[in-house]
Amino acid sequence: MLSKPSTGSIVIVVTFAICICMSVAVSLYFILTNNYNESQEQPNIIIMYADDTGYADFQTYGHPTQEWNGVDRMAQEGIKFTQLSTPSPICTPSRAALLTGRYPIRTGVFGKNGVFLPSSSGGLPHREITIAKALRDVGYVTGMVGKWHLGINKNSSTDGYYLPHNHGFDYVGTILPHTVSDTCNPEKYSVRQMRSCFLYRNDTIVEQPINLTTLTKRLVVDAKHFIDTNKNNPFFFLFSFPQTHTALFASPEFLGKSKRGIYGDMVNEMGSSINEIMDQLIDLKMEQRTLVIFLSDHGPKLDGCGDGGTPGVFRGGKTSTWEGGIRIPAVAWWPGTIKPGIVSDAVLSSLDIFPTVLKIAGSNYIERHNLTIDGHVNDEVIKGLKSESNDETLFFYHSGVLTAARHQQYKIHYYKFRLAVDIMKKLDEMIRCDYTSSTVQDAIYDMETKATKQDIPLIYDIEKDPQESFPLDPESEEFQKVLKLVVQRVQAHNASILAVESEIDKPYTNDAPCCNPPLCKCNYNEE
Repeated sequence: MLSKPSTGSIVIVVTFAICICMSVAVSLYFILTNNYNESQEQPNIIIMYADDTGYADFQTYGHPTQEWNGVDRMAQEGIKFTQLSTPSPICTPSRAALLTGRYPIRTGVFGKNGVFLPSSSGGLPHREITIAKALRDVGYVTGMVGKWHLGINKNSSTDGYYLPHNHGFDYVGTILPHTVSDTCNPEKYSVRQMRSCFLYRNDTIVEQPINLTTLTKRLVVDAKHFIDTNKNNPFFFLFSFPQTHTALFASPEFLGKSKRGIYGDMVNEMGSSINEIMDQLIDLKMEQRTLVIFLSDHGPKLDGCGDGGTPGVFRGGKTSTWEGGIRIPAVAWWPGTIKPGIVSDAVLSSLDIFPTVLKIAGSNYIERHNLTIDGHVNDEVIKGLKSESNDETLFFYHSGVLTAARHQQYKIHYYKFRLAVDIMKKLDEMIRCDYTSSTVQDAIYDMETKATKQDIPLIYDIEKDPQESFPLDPESEEFQKVLKLVVQRVQAHNASILAVESEIDKPYTNDAPCCNPPLCKCNYNEE
């Protein structure tokens, strides 16, 4: 006869069974959680990068007549940043800073000449690690379309040494290796004068000069193709808009439609393109695993020529380190992660995007390779989970010179810039606003002619005085306290800089790209 089990035995059996159940439950939980986190740790990342677009060029940033578009939608459905700035007020250095997370003084992408030209022999050095390179290291497929402006050739007019495919981009669709410039306007310039206006696909020139009326649509087609092709893989995509750099242009669908004129048409076409990409992500059910960031490279062209954007309340614009030159519109959209309608006043820099994106992607590339990065991880701020950024001092450069700094609400100016509009007014009427003139170029871009070093820095409380009109009294306790702290920060920053050669000021030894010498006129897209 079987004996009756003791109470102690029953307890042991029951306890064992409970442990097994709990173990299975915990295992299932971690399996599910890890799978979920894995997909969350590697979201798709898209950066929408505007060119010369001002802080107040959108309705959501206060423009009274600009029509509602994709940027406003991103802000409504995501987060808008009110205090994000760029370390340089000029195209080439600001773009290098975004892609590397490093001040241009470290990368060599600085110089008296301001930007790379089609015949430059310098470019973003191969030693520099871009977002694309770093993300590819953790399994991302990378791609881009649009403006590059970080160098083309090194030793010949066709070697493509500095092009995106040599900086970590797997897919390179329709790109502007240089930029859209004033001379790309066929109504004002001849084909010969438009030689610097050309398109590439990957490393091959395909169009010269550029048909601006179809350009944006082609960029969108390439972008949507990349997204659709890689919808099942984590990807990084840079959509670098030619808008709103001069020459002003718009496709027939948008031309003449904005209350604001052709500049507003450009903004609307760019915004419509953003809408198309967002709608595609939703149609593919990818929106909850895709972070989209929009920002401008720097402030607007503000020279009195009537073809630039607006910095709103801020002083100055492109080519100066007044707030209007370095404060930029920036929004982020990530349904399911970023709550709709958030406004963030955190003090941020475009330098932060590199380390923040890598953190979100689950990459420790920076730590593994011991990279010196100037940006800071602000993933919780980007997601709207944290209202304050790191207590860091931001530095602003022009032509390799540290001209200003920002600490908390204070802006410190070591150089005082003349406004571009005032400089232009003093030029001869025959060349005024003609950017083919070296006199105009030097007057607007040459720091020596437009900035004066201050014996005693100018310090503004830009939360109280966003127009930077009323500097603090140098004798005040407030001034002395701010200056003492920032002097220490500047000294530490300068001590961390290793001298490198200026890439921008390297000799112009190459002929500019030419698709059909000597005519330099072609459209291989039509073949």
